[in-house]
Amino acid sequence: MILYDRSEAELNKIALDYLGNTDITNTKPGSRARILLRTFNRLLRSYYATLDFNVTMAFVSHATGTFLDEIGLLLNCTRLEGETDDNYRYRITHQVESAAAAKEKAIRLAALSVDGVVDVFLRPYSHGTGSFSVYFTTETPPDPEEEDEIRKRVQAVIDSVKAYGVKGVATRPKNLFVSLEVQVGFDPSVRDRMGISRDIERAVRRRINELSMGEELIITDLIYDIRAAGGDSVKDCSIATMRINNKPVVVHNYKPHWDEKFYTDEVLII
Repeated sequence: MILYDRSEAELNKIALDYLGNTDITNTKPGSRARILLRTFNRLLRSYYATLDFNVTMAFVSHATGTFLDEIGLLLNCTRLEGETDDNYRYRITHQVESAAAAKEKAIRLAALSVDGVVDVFLRPYSHGTGSFSVYFTTETPPDPEEEDEIRKRVQAVIDSVKAYGVKGVATRPKNLFVSLEVQVGFDPSVRDRMGISRDIERAVRRRINELSMGEELIITDLIYDIRAAGGDSVKDCSIATMRINNKPVVVHNYKPHWDEKFYTDEVLII
């Protein structure tokens, strides 16, 4: 990182050249002058290494640990509890943009910093001119008390970055709970059907829970995940029944409204 770094041998050569312009004439190996120069240059070389390390740590792209923390403090961006260097570095590099409060990216980054929030969607003019709503989603639907606490934290960070006179409201999407009966035809040689059934259930839950707000539920995607989870043990499979918010629906692709989010309720492997 230092443009004119010097090795110990280079420092010794330069020092001897300078010494040749003085009244000191005995610079042979083993002489006092040469020993003193080598001792000093060895120490000077260690300072070069320390300086090179400190200069490197001054760049956000290379800084780690406490060095990265100090850079973050300069931009009023403190590390979150348990946050990795990579995540913290990403937030620092966007802090300059976030400083221009009320920008969409600033609001998104602030809301995503709240523990438990996995995605954020902004809708402008939701409460009239000069307003917007921040829809935040979580990996799983929290209980009412936890959901209200997360909403309050998201609202607090929105208020900290929005422009004066602008109204920003934190809100949750409408939950759509999906229940499925999955009919699986196992290979006759399969013994651990319960273990494979658990793998299939996890795959179905992951597929549904990871759908974004307003994203369509595709039945063929579920079938693909079921077969992938079961591997050669599954010879055939189908979705026998499907319920949304405990109401029976026809088994087909389902496109929710823009402010709705799918979550799994009951997944029964039959």
